Amino acid sequence: MTRVTFTRDGKKISAQEGQSVGAALWAHGDRALSRSLKFHRPRGWYCGTGKCNQCMMRVDGVPNVKTCITQAREGMVVEGQNAWPSVRHDLFRGSDVVFRKGFDHHRAFVRPHFLYPLFSKVIRAFAGWGRLPDTEPPAPSVETARPDVVVIGGGPAGLAAGVAAAGLGARTMLFDDRPEAGGSAAFLVGTVEDPDNGGAVEVSSLVRRWKAEARQADRLDLRGGMTVSAVYRDGLVLAQARDRMLAIVPQSIIVATGAHEAHGVFEGNDLPGVMTAHGCLALLVANGVRPGGRAVVYGAGDHGLQVAEALVAGGVEVRAVVEPATEPSGSDARERLDAIGVPLWTTTQIERAKGLGRVKAVRVYGADGARTIHADLLVVALGGKSAPEVFQAMGARLRHDPWQGGVVPVLGDDLQTSVPGLFAAGDCAGVGTLASARTSGRLAGLAAAAHAGHGPAPEAETERLRELLGREPSRAGGPVPGGAAKVAEVSA
Repeated sequence: MTRVTFTRDGKKISAQEGQSVGAALWAHGDRALSRSLKFHRPRGWYCGTGKCNQCMMRVDGVPNVKTCITQAREGMVVEGQNAWPSVRHDLFRGSDVVFRKGFDHHRAFVRPHFLYPLFSKVIRAFAGWGRLPDTEPPAPSVETARPDVVVIGGGPAGLAAGVAAAGLGARTMLFDDRPEAGGSAAFLVGTVEDPDNGGAVEVSSLVRRWKAEARQADRLDLRGGMTVSAVYRDGLVLAQARDRMLAIVPQSIIVATGAHEAHGVFEGNDLPGVMTAHGCLALLVANGVRPGGRAVVYGAGDHGLQVAEALVAGGVEVRAVVEPATEPSGSDARERLDAIGVPLWTTTQIERAKGLGRVKAVRVYGADGARTIHADLLVVALGGKSAPEVFQAMGARLRHDPWQGGVVPVLGDDLQTSVPGLFAAGDCAGVGTLASARTSGRLAGLAAAAHAGHGPAPEAETERLRELLGREPSRAGGPVPGGAAKVAEVSA
C-alpha cells in the first residue's frame, strides 16, 4: 500500500495513503494531539467526525484544522498549538494546579489596578486557540446553483433521499462534509438484515451498494467534502470547501444530518484514550489503527455491542462492557458478548478515567461496590441525540421526545416539518435503525421532489413507506413519526 510522509513538529511521520493525520499520529503513539484552552489539559482522538475540537492542529500554516478528518498528504507540515514548548510537554499545564476549584477568572487579577494592563497582556497571550495563518488565504470562488432538491447529509437516509428525489426527475444535490458518503454506517462491521432485499448482509457491502446507486442516479449531483455552513429562512443554502463556496436556492431541502453521540459525564472524560463509539470505529475500521490494547466499553446498546465485537476482531482485549441500566438494550447482548468472551456488568457506571497524559485505568462503581479496571481505552457508547441545528435555523417547530433521541422536529405524513419544503430523514428525524433510515429517506425524497414540482409521488409507494416507517422502532425503542395523528399524540 502506498505511504506518504509528513512532519509533526519537525518529526517525520509515515502514514498510509488515505489515512487521516490524527489516525497516523495515533498509530505512531502520539496520544496528545492538542491542549485544552483554559487549563491546557491533554486532548486526543475523540469523535472521528470533525464535530469536536480535541484534534485541532496547525496544518500547512493554517490553524485549527480538524486532523481526524484531514487526510495525510506528502510533505504536509503539522504543528501543535496552544502549548509551550510542545503539546507533548506543555509547561502551561501547571495552570490546572495553580488555579484550583472555585477560581473565578472574571474577578481575578483586577487589583492592584495599576498592574491590570500587564495582567491583561499576559492573559491575552494565554487566550485564543492557535495563531493566524502564515499567509492570507485567497478568497474562495463563489458559484450559484438552483436545483430542485438539496439533501444535507450523505448517510443511509441521505443517500436514499437523493436517489428517490432524482428518480422522480428532480435535479438534486447532495452534500456531505466527508470526501466519501456513507455516514456512520461506513464504519460499522458485521452483518445486518438487508433493508432493501431481506436476508443477512455485511454492512460494508450495503454501504458500497448504496453509494453506487447514488453515483449512477442521473439527476443526482454528489458533492462530497463540502460542508453546509449556513441555511437561511428565505431558502438560501451555503456550502463550502476549503477553496470554493456554493450558494444554492433549492425548492426543497431534506435534512439528514444524523445524530450527535452522547458524552459520558465522569471525571477524566477528556483524557486521551476516551472516545466515542463512532470515533473508535473510525480509527479502527476506516483508518486501520488499533485504538488501544485493553478496552472498556461504556454502554451495552447496539452501538456498544458493535464496538466490542469490532475491537475483539481487531485484536484488542475488551476487559468489560459496562451498562448503567439493569438490563442491556442491545439485541441479544448477553449472547453476543458471551460469544466473544467479554463480561457484561449491568447496573454499573463509570466513576472516573484515571491517568495523567492518557487513560491508564477506569474506575467503575455499582451495586457490588467500586473496582478499578486497568485499560488504555474507554469507549463511550451511550447512543445519540438528534441533530436539530438546521431545523432551529429554519424556524421549524421542535419538540423534546426522549423516545426519539431528544429534540426532534414535528413532522407530518411525509416527514415535512412545519416549514413548507423542509423535510427530515434518518437519525435527526428520530429514527433508529438502518431500515428505518432508508425508509424515511425514500419517503422524504419522494415528498421533496413532489413539493418541487416533480410529482405527484406514486401513492402506493408512499403509503407502503409510511406503513413500514410506522412499524420500525425509533432510536430509543419508541414510535417513529409516520403521520400527523401520531405526531399530535406525542406532542400533545
